[in-house]
Amino acid sequence: MEEMCGRPRSVRMFGNGCDGSGVERSVRQVSRHLGRVFEQAGARMPLDIEALDAAGLGTMDAIARDGARAWLSTVGHIDEAVFRHSLMVAGVMSSLLTMLRVRRDQASLLVQGALLHDIGKVRIDPRILDKPGPLDADEMAIMRTHTQHGEAIAQAAGLGSTICAMIRSHHEHLDGSGYPDGLRRGRISNAVRALTVCDIFSALVEPRSYKPALSPETAFATMRLREAHLDRELLAMLHVAFDRPVAAAAEPAAAG
Repeated sequence: MEEMCGRPRSVRMFGNGCDGSGVERSVRQVSRHLGRVFEQAGARMPLDIEALDAAGLGTMDAIARDGARAWLSTVGHIDEAVFRHSLMVAGVMSSLLTMLRVRRDQASLLVQGALLHDIGKVRIDPRILDKPGPLDADEMAIMRTHTQHGEAIAQAAGLGSTICAMIRSHHEHLDGSGYPDGLRRGRISNAVRALTVCDIFSALVEPRSYKPALSPETAFATMRLREAHLDRELLAMLHVAFDRPVAAAAEPAAAG
């Protein structure tokens, strides 16, 4: 299993559904940068930090120009599920950070964390990762180790405590029911809280082998039923951000 998990997985970027629009070109550019980082992580090579930085900034610029809905629609044509989900989460995170008027340098760091939040899955056996049906208890226990694997990859790359915490803790819940550490609200940072909201929303609106995609409105309604797990203020802000007109979303962020 170790040899299988250590190999880089090829990323087929798109099927046949894309139309050559500006947002598609942006997604292709970001995909090339992020694909390089994922393949390096799978091969246990040093990560190209410049490529990661370019992927983060490219995502932010595309969201500011085209909006989250166009980004998600285009990213949805990517075939590889983990890679597609990572790009979706980063786009949703960028939209939320724009709404929150987070300074560009700090937003770039948080979008990088979103892009890498599932990178530990390159160390998970593809027979588990790509299983079409539900995972059994043993398989789920292995799958859950992706958070620690991802943290180790980020630490080895010197990515800093914010990104490492985002990767390790994005499955933690405010009521302490999450994993891997069972953290409660006072021990979960705002960066992790924001990532968790964006991660769950993205998972709900994309199709999986075991479920259809939900509409954004249905996804938000579903998430409101999980408020014991999630930061309700960030969830409300994400809902506003997702429906915000592109022209409004493109307003410059505050400097402070």
